[in-house]
Amino acid sequence: MMLAGKQSKFCMTLSERLAPALLEKVAFDRAEISPDASEWDLFFYVDALTPEDETELRDTVNGMIPAGVSFTVHLLARAAEEAPENPARIPTAHADDPFADVTPPPADDDVPPPERDLYEATEQDADETAMERYRKRMEDLARIEAERARSLPKPEKQKKEKTGRTERAFRKTPEATGLELFGKPFENGTVTKICDLEEFSGFVTLEGDVFMAEVREFRTGRASFSFNLTDYTSSIRCTHIFRTAEEAQEAADKIKGYVAVQGKCGTDDFIGELTIRFDAVKTVKQKQKTDDAPKKRVEMHLHTKMSQMDGVVDPKELVKLMMQYGHDAVAITDHGVVQAFPDMEAAIKKAKAPIKLILGTEGYLLDDDPPVKGLRDDDLLNDLSCCVTCVRTAGAGVLNDPILEIGAC
Repeated sequence: MMLAGKQSKFCMTLSERLAPALLEKVAFDRAEISPDASEWDLFFYVDALTPEDETELRDTVNGMIPAGVSFTVHLLARAAEEAPENPARIPTAHADDPFADVTPPPADDDVPPPERDLYEATEQDADETAMERYRKRMEDLARIEAERARSLPKPEKQKKEKTGRTERAFRKTPEATGLELFGKPFENGTVTKICDLEEFSGFVTLEGDVFMAEVREFRTGRASFSFNLTDYTSSIRCTHIFRTAEEAQEAADKIKGYVAVQGKCGTDDFIGELTIRFDAVKTVKQKQKTDDAPKKRVEMHLHTKMSQMDGVVDPKELVKLMMQYGHDAVAITDHGVVQAFPDMEAAIKKAKAPIKLILGTEGYLLDDDPPVKGLRDDDLLNDLSCCVTCVRTAGAGVLNDPILEIGAC
């Protein structure tokens, strides 16, 4: 659809809104309108326009174009004697222009529309037909979008259990895996190793064992619940602030064992270390380690808790771990003692495990190569008279610790 140039109503309105100085440089040629009236291409003949003139021209056109219509302004260079006559010098619109009345509302909404005769009203019908097609197109798009929205499956509403504020921790939901202990249900997603955490790690999910839990009450009546979490690559402190000490203590009673924690990682200003401000905690099943080697190894040097300050392994737990790994033999070699043998035999018998126990010990040898002072090689100890002294000190350092007793025989 084409909008005529010189004598169109659009051109006349444009000439009224443009500054006189700009009218001397601009002449409207034509407007090409798409069939659905959603896109307009406007063509102007111009002569030496400055960037400020182009901006003023585009802003004026933008104020005249109907809402929801995109437009493009094309500037055509032409000699002054060949350019069409300026619309400001055209006295009235001509009846041959079928789109003479295609014009947006005036800048001032209080200005009443101009009076039209019967012939002009007939021409306006043609323009209204184009605008009607545009409105119909918008209505069709809205209807299609509404039908698409209605066709989507509606999410199932979860039945809310009537639980108190402090009892919400034991809800089971289909979205969550594990028993919720605190906060909202959540999926594990990507679990981050604690050793990989940094100051700017942000919101993370961790898994590990809980230890060293603590509840601290503040003067304001609020309280914090903190615990350490370890995944055996490293450990980190996890903290949450509660409104009352009772809520904090209730969380402390529930959050135990192997759990998944969601929260934000950052540096605590008080202790100056990385901590997790947790928002949710739930129980998860710990992944069991397995030995998938086709040929299992045999541990030939193992200390139990009978090796003082060197072993912490309980024989019962050792038998369970060997059955989990599929090992069928182990050697117990405690430091200079054999007290673990009965416990190991009893644990194997109780578990009915096909495990072979190899008995051993880690002994000590005394180097007797240096001779005793004053003793000849051919002297016998039975023929010698000697005095044995014993010095008892307050500590393990025989050179620096104070002497408590001296004995001799």
